[in-house]
Amino acid sequence: MSRHEAILRRQIESISSGAWEKLDRLDALSAAISSRIVAVILEFACTAQSIGAISAGREAFERLPREWLATHLEAIVETALDLMDEWSYRRFLELLAGSMPDMFDRYVNSGLTSKSVDIASAADDLRLRARSGD
Repeated sequence: MSRHEAILRRQIESISSGAWEKLDRLDALSAAISSRIVAVILEFACTAQSIGAISAGREAFERLPREWLATHLEAIVETALDLMDEWSYRRFLELLAGSMPDMFDRYVNSGLTSKSVDIASAADDLRLRARSGD
């Protein structure tokens, strides 16, 4: 286990004991607890500046149940991430690109119409990368 993964694990375990081992069954926890856990994972995956922390967050995100995320992720993102920040927006789209293509498309389309030139440019860049399989 990497140093960043150990830190992420401790943060998740501080929210709910044993949750790290049950990320794939996150939907069995209360919505409030699950939402807090996902918010921590998103912080690692999308706002961290270290590749180790980003990777730890992405690996944890991959373990989460897709059906639960499809229902709850948008509400969590509203409070956990600043999607007007280009770094966070790019990392979030990278997170979604391979695992949640429908949600990826929605956030790309939203970004393409953003008043922020940086966000619109990032959306276009990531849309083109996804199309080329890069």
